[in-house]
Amino acid sequence: MPDWVFTLGWVVILGALGVWELWAILRKKRGDTLSEHTWWLLRKSPVIWFVALGFFGWLIVHFFAFGAFDRWLW
Repeated sequence: MPDWVFTLGWVVILGALGVWELWAILRKKRGDTLSEHTWWLLRKSPVIWFVALGFFGWLIVHFFAFGAFDRWLW
């Protein structure tokens, strides 16, 4: 069972991220959304693509294997 303090913290963090993204979308300016920042970063170097692919690959396995991969790794 998760600790309620950390659950509340994650809710606050994700809620703040949602509000920040909504504000960026409603502003109608270029270069302020999370997607636009990500695309800018990915255009910088092919190495960043491999780092991002590795990170998101780990994240998908981490969430959908319910920590089984992490228990095996550590």
